[in-house]
Amino acid sequence: MFDGYTAILALFSLVAIVSFFLLRVSRSMDLREKENDDCKMVFFWRFRRQDDFFVVDATGKTILMQAVAQGFAEGIDHVLVKASVEAVNSATDDGTTALHCAIAPGNPAIVARLLDFGAQPNAADHDGRTPLWLAAHKEDGRIAALLLDYKADPNCRVGKNRLTPLMVAAKNGRIEVANLLLDRGANPRLVSGDGRTAAHFAREYFKENMGGQGAHNQKLARMVLRLEAGLKKKG
Repeated sequence: MFDGYTAILALFSLVAIVSFFLLRVSRSMDLREKENDDCKMVFFWRFRRQDDFFVVDATGKTILMQAVAQGFAEGIDHVLVKASVEAVNSATDDGTTALHCAIAPGNPAIVARLLDFGAQPNAADHDGRTPLWLAAHKEDGRIAALLLDYKADPNCRVGKNRLTPLMVAAKNGRIEVANLLLDRGANPRLVSGDGRTAAHFAREYFKENMGGQGAHNQKLARMVLRLEAGLKKKG
């Protein structure tokens, strides 16, 4: 009899413990759902579009930016079917757009797809960097040419030192891009914030990198001469 009574008490205790645990879990889940709903509302309020599947995190990064950065052409096409021009040109908190993200992978087909869709070639991030400026820094003549075809500004200024794409190309020995920029309207007479022209930057790079192969040295020398000749032209 005593053993049976003890067993019943133990069973009731077990049921009480399980019920308490389930109640706590249920309340925790309800609270978590409420918190998630609150976060979603704050998130959607921030971007002012509650139906925008395009944005994937609180910095403003988009699905398109992720696909572009990974060079995922099929994913890009899938997103663009549903995207608007406004969404394609949306920017993160630091001003990065999908077109900015396309420069690092260096896929001209992706850059062309974005430009054809309406991506702004002169969009600047919070440091003032445009896609063309990034392409000049990277030495990607194919993409630089595409951007220029879509009216990218070859004389945009970036940062406190106000470097143009031509200056940054010269500064980093990007011979192909420097020549392209000169062919497409870049002004070699513009002066940086510290008083230097693209020719100044090219000379400095040439002096620091003269130990390379002869053919490359000759190309660098021709770049310097062309930039210096540009300083003498009136316009």
